[in-house]
Amino acid sequence: FIVMEFLRLSGRADAKLFGRKMAMMHLATPLAEEAQQGKFGFDVPNTIGGTAQPNAWSDDWVAFFREQRIGHQEAFLRASSSSLLLPPPWPITTIPSAPCEAFSPLISLSLSLSLSLSR
Repeated sequence: FIVMEFLRLSGRADAKLFGRKMAMMHLATPLAEEAQQGKFGFDVPNTIGGTAQPNAWSDDWVAFFREQRIGHQEAFLRASSSSLLLPPPWPITTIPSAPCEAFSPLISLSLSLSLSLSR
């Protein structure tokens, strides 16, 4: 649950402190064994607003995001009465692996979506 309405938020935020705390959070060793193995997901489903959001573990960030974030939302929308307004689903495309370990998953997702749209 989010209890934002009970927080007393006022004054000016300390951007440097926020940055340090955010970095510490991202440097922490995850508790879940799957996350320690480099997988993407979470132990339990959660919600985005009032919509259930799956979190099954995946070895591939792009596949996780495509199937359990964008794909899940698309399937939810298609199951609703608004689905008559939607275009046909995008084809799932596969792009070659990045030549560099530092290649960002977000760039990979963007390329994948761009390739899908260009067909």
